[in-house]
Amino acid sequence: MAELTTPIQCGTLRIGDYMMINDHPCKILDAKYCKTGKHGTRKGHFFGEDIFTGQKMEYLSGTTKNVDTPNVMKADYQLVDITDDTVSYLDADSNCLDDLVMPHLSDSDETLAEEIRAAYESGSEVYVSVLTAMDVSAIKGFKINK
Repeated sequence: MAELTTPIQCGTLRIGDYMMINDHPCKILDAKYCKTGKHGTRKGHFFGEDIFTGQKMEYLSGTTKNVDTPNVMKADYQLVDITDDTVSYLDADSNCLDDLVMPHLSDSDETLAEEIRAAYESGSEVYVSVLTAMDVSAIKGFKINK
């Protein structure tokens, strides 16, 4: 089984990278580095957003300290069916799976779920974009194949 996180030095993180903040996988929205003071090393101040819930978080650390970065994977799968809030889809090996639920963790997820449902009900060929990190998978977007 692949590791869930990878350690990386704080000073190498940039905007758009991923890092764990308070045990949540977050995408870095802003990173500020302070000058080295007379009492220690340079500090990094990171502002991030939980990739699943959208919750804002911040983290302050010395730039030489190691932090965990989540191993994040993105994939598109063909949507086969929606039953209640369960989504059936075809994986890369053409196996039909039903282990995803419609987006529901934030207000923007509710809107996304309505858009996916409307596209599916219109008869279009829909592909859902799935983000996986820390053994959690969530639908974070969709595409319509024309």
